[in-house]
Amino acid sequence: MIELFAETNVKWIGRNRNKVADNLCNHALNNQCNLPFSTEYPSDIHN
Repeated sequence: MIELFAETNVKWIGRNRNKVADNLCNHALNNQCNLPFSTEYPSDIHN
């Protein structure tokens, strides 16, 4: 599975360029959202 991540491109953009993600994050922070994200990851990812 790690072979799928051999190459990546990261682009840093300002918060005003991605208003949807910015609003979702602000909503989560303002409402103290802490829903669990229960997904079992393979051990080679998190160990």
